[in-house]
Amino acid sequence: MRTSFHLFVGGALKILLFVVSCVTANMSITDLPIETLMGLLSFLPVADVLRCRLVCHDWQEGIDGLDGDSIWKILCMRDFGFRPGTKVEATWFETYRAFSGKSASASFWGE
Repeated sequence: MRTSFHLFVGGALKILLFVVSCVTANMSITDLPIETLMGLLSFLPVADVLRCRLVCHDWQEGIDGLDGDSIWKILCMRDFGFRPGTKVEATWFETYRAFSGKSASASFWGE
């Protein structure tokens, strides 16, 4: 019987192999569809997503989602049980920050 750990490791391995194949094909991560990037980022711990957000302005905009549909929405659903279709008053980034309880630590959020 496969446990959720085995399924996670299997899925993470497939993603890693895909990324390696992109690197060996001289592709840039910006060549990947935004849905693929969001899928990859959704597996990462929040601290790593925040590090990715600091790479450059384009990555910050992509991660924060200028259209309101961002990785932070996915992470709110994953980490705090938000349901699809939930409306929030603030941005998804601000919502995640508020629910995480780490709002006092500006350095954690890259500020």
